Amino acid sequence: EKTIKSLQTVLFLAIDFQRATSSFADGLGYSTLVGHMDDERVVFEASSGGADEDQSHTQDDALKSIRILTSILVLKAYHLEYAGFETFVKYMAISIQVIKRRITLSVLSMDKDKKFVFEERRSATIPISYHEHYYWIQVFELFADFEVCI
Repeated sequence: EKTIKSLQTVLFLAIDFQRATSSFADGLGYSTLVGHMDDERVVFEASSGGADEDQSHTQDDALKSIRILTSILVLKAYHLEYAGFETFVKYMAISIQVIKRRITLSVLSMDKDKKFVFEERRSATIPISYHEHYYWIQVFELFADFEVCI
């Protein structure tokens, strides 16, 4: 688990998710500029194992992801204080959540009306045997969409 810098930096958020209290994510991805570590950009959460789903844990992780993505966007807005709003609305904070054998790509951004937009972009079933090889197309499409989001 990784400590989330955005949550430590953005303590003044008015959003209060009581159930999502953890300041840790299963994984974080960073934007990089020529070897320089920039802000957090991607949040990874593995909510349940392959056999059984803990629905409470899954819901907590979903709320935690939205909270983290919101913090990432607010921190990015703070760092882009001299940029135009049109530039900021192009930025997306990205979440990848795995629940059992299902991987989901979601993004949080801000629209031109200054409202947060949470969008589930794509989901895929993770194949575990040769007979499920056709699921690989869904997985590759998800990763291609992930590349477009970055």
